[in-house]
Amino acid sequence: MSVYPLLFSVTAFIVLVPPAGAQELASGKDDRSKGSTTVNGSYRLFQEGAKVKLAVQLFTRQSGVNGTGKGAVAVVLTDSKGEQLFKKAQGVTVGADALRGTASYQETFTLPVGVANELAGKGVAAVFRVDIGKDNINTPKSLKEWEGALGAPLPDVIGGLAPGKSRSVNGWVIKIITR
Repeated sequence: MSVYPLLFSVTAFIVLVPPAGAQELASGKDDRSKGSTTVNGSYRLFQEGAKVKLAVQLFTRQSGVNGTGKGAVAVVLTDSKGEQLFKKAQGVTVGADALRGTASYQETFTLPVGVANELAGKGVAAVFRVDIGKDNINTPKSLKEWEGALGAPLPDVIGGLAPGKSRSVNGWVIKIITR
């Protein structure tokens, strides 16, 4: 038996954990597989002292001896009206390699004061997506583009959710977050 599947299974499920003393506000995770490509994406929104931070992670694996694997993750934070407060989209491409056929991305952002104020007020929505087979996600830039992507106005989707609840629409997972 090969040790490579064991190494992959341990690596693929690394979880973003907020630092000790930080309060987790929300998180999301999605895993996709297609052929010999596996993509894992996740986010964690947490408060550390007076700062609100967002950690984003992407892991892509291409198994086998040939081929290319691509994966992407996107997290958009909006206010209760669907207006964008913060956005991060990231993709990776990896070639097949029995030992090193992986690529990953991980970054933590300190969010602007306005996002923390929205969280403390009406709350925010996290709009999250993981894609396989491409190394970018074109996130909608306007409410009209969001309506095209979701098939419904983003404010209507957000307004139909209770705090802490989520809904999947056309590959996007929308979750309401309050503090």
